Amino acid sequence: MREGDFLLRVRGESMLGLGIFPGDVVAIRPADVAQNGEVALVLIPGENAGTLKRWQQRGRAVTLHSENPAFEPMRFPVSDVQVQGVLVGHIGLGGARRSARGRP
Repeated sequence: MREGDFLLRVRGESMLGLGIFPGDVVAIRPADVAQNGEVALVLIPGENAGTLKRWQQRGRAVTLHSENPAFEPMRFPVSDVQVQGVLVGHIGLGGARRSARGRP
């Protein structure tokens, strides 16, 4: 990690395909832009929290993709969303992982 990077505890199951479970901790590098394909922490309209999604921008539109097929992609005008940072690390602490492996 570098100076300025910060940690967030994950809620929700939208990034299970990357092995990121509820309760895990992710390291975020502050940024105000994301490159296509990067996992970004994004503020979206009408939400009071950030969301961690794969970033795909085409022109003036952005699609935020979950890594869980149960979640539909989210589409917005790029001017309506705000990138807070990009994923640079992950610490698996979530209880869902333990129970998914058959342990209590």
